[in-house]
This record gives sequence, structure tokens and C-alpha cells, in this order.
Amino acid sequence: MRHDVNGEHAKETLSNAEEVVVISVLSRDPEGFDGTKLLDLMMVCGLRYSSAMGVFHRFETESDDSELQFSMLNVVKPGTFPIEKMGEFMTPGITLLMPLPGAIDSSVAFEAMVETAMVVVRHMGGELKDENRSVMTAQTIEFARQRVREFERRHRLQRHMQAR
Repeated sequence: MRHDVNGEHAKETLSNAEEVVVISVLSRDPEGFDGTKLLDLMMVCGLRYSSAMGVFHRFETESDDSELQFSMLNVVKPGTFPIEKMGEFMTPGITLLMPLPGAIDSSVAFEAMVETAMVVVRHMGGELKDENRSVMTAQTIEFARQRVREFERRHRLQRHMQAR
């Protein structure tokens, strides 16, 4: 697959995260999300598939050593997508995970993650959910945005103190 990426760097970033911001999109259709349509949307949204991990990642740039912005997993365990069988694949939803620290610009990564979730909502009839699977409102998105900013601020301060 053209967009296949080595998932090692992403896996490492996710496993070393101090915090993870989670947004799920659950299908309103009892049949779930269509795999082909989901795959097409993810490619348009700049996500790349990692055959090693079986999930999608979005990085800050196209470079192989670029920092991870967020990952997309299937809500059905083990969380993977059968890339070779996306034509007959259906899922009740997806989960987007943004590790902190992760991207160089966490705020941009967060906005990209929210926009990707909204693309799925708009084009596939989904509903935004938070990490507890409660409905995600504009207010909870703003709360998550503030959490990212606060993490970034603390992280910057920490780096500044270490540089002294």
C-alpha cells in the first residue's frame, strides 16, 4: 500500500505518553461504518496505514521521522483494520488517540484530530464520544483543547527549567 508506514516510532510515542487525548466516533447506522468509505476518508485526511500495527497514524509531515500527531484504531478489539479486506469490512466506530507529548505542535495536532473526527461525523453519520464514551459536545472539545494547551505549557516550562 502506498501509504504504509513503519509504526515503530508511533508505537513508541504512544507507549511513552504521559497523557492521551481520546475522541471516538461511533456510527449512528447499526450496520456501522463502511470500510472502503472510511479508508478513502482517512487517506484524504492525511492518515497513513501501518501494516505492522494494523492501524492508521497521522504525522506532522510526510517525512519518515516525523512526529506522530494521532493514531486511529478500530473500536472493536484488538483495534486493528484489515487493510486487505476493507471492501467487506464494517465497524461500529473508530477511536482517535493523541499522545502527549507527541507532536511538536500539540495544538495543531489536536485540531487535526478534531477535524478528522468531524469529517467522519459529517460524511459517515457518526457521533462524537469522549474517553468515557459520553457524547462529546463543543464544551467537552474545548475542555480537551484546554487540556492540550495546559500540557504544552507545562512541558515548555519543564524544558525551559532543564535548559538552565
